[in-house]
Amino acid sequence: MQKNKNEKERLVVDANSWISSLLTPRFRVRLEIVFGATYHLLVSERLFRELRKAMLKPYLAKQIKQADYEALVSRLQSAAELIDVRSVVDVCRDPKDNFLLALAKDGNADHLITGDKDLLTMGNFGKTEIITLTAFAERKKLTGTQS
Repeated sequence: MQKNKNEKERLVVDANSWISSLLTPRFRVRLEIVFGATYHLLVSERLFRELRKAMLKPYLAKQIKQADYEALVSRLQSAAELIDVRSVVDVCRDPKDNFLLALAKDGNADHLITGDKDLLTMGNFGKTEIITLTAFAERKKLTGTQS
């Protein structure tokens, strides 16, 4: 769906992509694009819970500085729109991922950025394109939009 000049593309970014951004410099650089003025980030309470849950994993807690995690959450809280998710979705082959599809639906998302194969195999969910961060960033660079 083509947005007019004044409309921002609406994005849901999976917790796995946010965590990857804290672990990998190239992911961090790519995720900076979603904080730009060109995109409208969508989050939910469940997404924040998933981020907290990930940080409780010992192997991640050893690799990610608590200050970096807190800065990300703070930035998301101030820059993203908190969606009150009411839809119930049950179409993903991994039921744990259905909350992201419900967020995309209720947030009217243009894109769901994820590295999760269960979601990526779907390709689209309604009008929402499901895409990797790498593919999204490459496409935006190729089309000359902010990257």
